[in-house]
Formats: sequence, C-alpha cells, structure tokens
Amino acid sequence: MYEVYTAISEVNAGNSKNEEIILASGKAISPGAAAHCLLEFRRTAVFLRGIYKAIQSITWRKQNRPVSIFYAGCGPYATLVTPLFTLFTPDQLQTSFLDINQTSLSSAQKIVTSLGMEKYVRTYHLEDGATCELPPGCDWDIVISETMQACLDNEPQIAIMQNLIPQMREDAVFIPEEISIDGYLTDPKQEMDKYLYSDQPKTPVDRIFLGNILKFNKECLKSNNFNGEVTIPDNISTCIDLKLFTTVKVFADELLSENDSSITMPKKYYEFKERYAHRIRFWYDQTTVPKIECNVTEFTSLAP
Repeated sequence: MYEVYTAISEVNAGNSKNEEIILASGKAISPGAAAHCLLEFRRTAVFLRGIYKAIQSITWRKQNRPVSIFYAGCGPYATLVTPLFTLFTPDQLQTSFLDINQTSLSSAQKIVTSLGMEKYVRTYHLEDGATCELPPGCDWDIVISETMQACLDNEPQIAIMQNLIPQMREDAVFIPEEISIDGYLTDPKQEMDKYLYSDQPKTPVDRIFLGNILKFNKECLKSNNFNGEVTIPDNISTCIDLKLFTTVKVFADELLSENDSSITMPKKYYEFKERYAHRIRFWYDQTTVPKIECNVTEFTSLAP
C-alpha cells in the first residue's frame, strides 16, 4: 500500500521535518512524517480493523443512508480510510477529509482520484482540526483523528478532540474511543535486558502498578479536568523508574498497548535515586507546548 500511494502522490517517508506546522495546540507533523506512520504496520492494522468494526456497528441502524465519516488530519494518504473503500460501496460509505497541510491534502485527493474513489469523498477541507467547525449538512456517524505522539507530547490530538467531540451527535463515534495513561514503577536493568537476545525463556519483568494517571474519551472531556495523582509504596525494591504507559482503544476490542507503535512507547517521568517521593501529581498542560507534566506533592525521608 505504501509503494502504491508513494508512486501516485510522490510523497514518501523521507524529509520528515519539511513542512511541519507549529500550532498553539501542538505540532502538525510534515507530510513525510505522516507518510511514515503507514509503515508502522501494527498501528495501521489495528486502526483499520477498529474503524471497520465501527462502520459495521453503525450500518445496521442506518437503513438506506450511508455511514458518514469525517477524517481530521488525514495526512498525505488518508491511510485510515482509503483502504476501506474496497470493502464498501459509495452508497454504504461517505467521507470528508481535513488537513492543515496543503501538500498532504492535495496528495490525499490525488490518491483518491487516481484510484477511482471520487464517489466516496464528499469534500476536502484545508483547516486546523483544533479550531474548525464540522461541515454542516452531514449527519456524521464517525469522526476520526489520529495525531498522536508518545504520552501525548507536543501534539494536537486532545485539542482536536476538545473541538470536534462537542460538535458530534451524542451517539456518534469518535476514533480513537479512549486514550489511557497508566503509571508503573519499573526496574531499568530488567526493562533493558528483556530486549536482549536469549535462547532461554525470559521471566516477566518486575513492575509496580501505580494506577491510571489520565484518561481521555467523550465523557472525560466534558469535565476538562486532566490530572491525576499516584502514591508511591514504601518498598519499591529495584523499581526506581516511574514510567507512563499509553493504551489506545481504537474501537471495541482493538487496542494498541506498550511498544505496539511509536504512540504507545513508555516514557520515564521520575527516577528514585537521590530523594524519595511519596506522592506525585500529573496533569496535562496545554498552556504552551501540550504535554504531561508532573511534580512531587509529598516527600518522605525513606530511601529507595
């Protein structure tokens, strides 16, 4: 699929920094970087399966109307929708594409036209997904935006969700359905050793689960209260690294979890070497560069 789309559009996974757009809501990656997302095979496959299941779940109640999809941040290939055109007719599926980058939007349109898929796409929109209005006159069943980095760092994903979800029908589906961030204490040596080759079975690594830190979905967005706190147990043994792990629920049982893709790579936020924290607060900061921040709210004299 990558080879076909590259040949048509002449946009490839190189030049990942060219044409980046820095927004108040985060960084809109370049067409080259967006093209590279297709090469994360599991990420692409899980999203396609999830979106296919979402379409199927809606089809039964649509009667004689097509399922309608609004795809914000479609990138140069509209990767998460165009392959599904082969499984439905235009009477069953209609879409609209949005991207803030003209190169990406023009590329997606060129692919659609070259592959004879014009009847599936109603409109193209050169806009910012974090500020745009959903086009009127379309009863959107599914809204898609996958503009993520690991631990939601410097990206517009949450801002786009905050903008588009309130504009959707209550029973419409937003994809991904949920982004969940959990905290664990990990042993750095064990975490590294698990990636080393061995012809012997490896024992599971030691981890201490601290709880869910943040969660983003249709319901949570209504509160706009993106923070959480964890309590560190007295005995942490060799688990001195506090890492955040991301799980993306695309739809139903289609999940991306630890190291399934670049957007679910764990990220270290605190190291217990010199001073021991008893409570640590996390929050999603959108004041400048969007990112998860943390600080210690309570120290203890116990050594790690």
